[in-house]
Amino acid sequence: MPKIKFSHLYKKILFERKTNCGSHPVEKAKLLQVIKVNTSDLTQHFLDYDTDGVFPIKKNTEYLMLIFLGYPVNVYDYHKLFTTLRTFNNQKLQYYSSLVGSDFEVELTQKEG
Repeated sequence: MPKIKFSHLYKKILFERKTNCGSHPVEKAKLLQVIKVNTSDLTQHFLDYDTDGVFPIKKNTEYLMLIFLGYPVNVYDYHKLFTTLRTFNNQKLQYYSSLVGSDFEVELTQKEG
């Protein structure tokens, strides 16, 4: 199974419960769409959501926007739609486009704490 890696525990990949049971990250997600975007076409609100303000995004630069649907981890969760921006090159575009419809393991490469 392919992996999509995150170096930070972003809010966008967290299942958050309305009860006091805490939250946990998405573990598995289906890639729904790959879109080539230019950061000049994205609002600051979207960039803040996507990066949590911890990852610098270059202005007027092409990226790939990957749209995922996270699978519930337990009965208290719902499917979770989230995006991630990845640097653009033709090889990455072909790679991710060939995997649309595939399940990905969501991996955190840096532990929080």
